[in-house]
Amino acid sequence: MEITTEKKTLKTITSDYAGERQYVSVEKVRQWLEEKGLLYKPISVKQELNNLKRMGTLFDAGRGWYSTLPEAYSLDTRPLEDIHELIRDSFPLLPLSCWTNRQLISHYHHLPTKYVTFIYLERWVMEHVRDILLDNDYPVYWNPTRPVVDKTYTVSENNVVLRPTITEEPVIVDFATVEKILVDLYVEKDKLYLMDEWEYQQIFYSITECYRINLGCLLRYSQRRKVKTAIKEFVKPLTQPK
Repeated sequence: MEITTEKKTLKTITSDYAGERQYVSVEKVRQWLEEKGLLYKPISVKQELNNLKRMGTLFDAGRGWYSTLPEAYSLDTRPLEDIHELIRDSFPLLPLSCWTNRQLISHYHHLPTKYVTFIYLERWVMEHVRDILLDNDYPVYWNPTRPVVDKTYTVSENNVVLRPTITEEPVIVDFATVEKILVDLYVEKDKLYLMDEWEYQQIFYSITECYRINLGCLLRYSQRRKVKTAIKEFVKPLTQPK
């Protein structure tokens, strides 16, 4: 069933809709068509979005998501090289993931006073990793809760926080992806008093409005971390007309 309203085809309507937004999804296009009272075949929406991707008008942004932003975000892992190598020397096969807010330094509105490296590990090995880091003069905190942070956490240039591994966390060869960092940072910003909501918002949009990320991955992981409702509110403006 082809759309004929206003003599526009589904291809034209989908192209116009997508061109006004930084991110679009199959679900959101379908919802918009239904709100407008336009007729369409549900499978046709996905087909048209895939056609736009093949044409180079849209780019992949995760399962069911597309973006008009051609450049994918590239994350710098150099700030983690020393600590990563230190852990790997002792545990060459240990599953882990890590990130630091130093990786996002260019996106801060105000330069941070608190730098933290987060390392996600199986619980059984956390004590061993902590001891190695302490022996190398890293200030280490073993899965600190908010009350512990209030009592004992001290700001330092190279604090390290060990956290338990989170299932299905997006990682590339031991290093967290930007999607994982954005979700984890939202969780940790209050736990460790890293920043307020406004500063987080500046970082989020500095990245997502200029560079393409995997929104499908971001939302799935935010659900794992039980902050999907909050993250969806940040995503919403990205799906609105520019």
